Amino acid sequence: MTLADRLKLARTSAGHDNASEFARVLQVTPNSVYRYERGDQTPGVDVCKRWAAATSVTLDWLLAGKGTGPGDLAADEAVA
Repeated sequence: MTLADRLKLARTSAGHDNASEFARVLQVTPNSVYRYERGDQTPGVDVCKRWAAATSVTLDWLLAGKGTGPGDLAADEAVA
């Protein structure tokens, strides 16, 4: 699974079905979310941290596929 796949899976599994609205949560443009999820662009560490926090996955899972992914954590255990 690629980073782009994990980004999209984390977002949709967390109930953020609308990428444009999720972009507001991350404080990025909707086009950025689309590019990240297509693999056309790689988000910076700060965006990845916000993505992980907003979707209740660990940063390690988001970046490398290791650790706790969607559905494995309670919301209050997410990496900030």
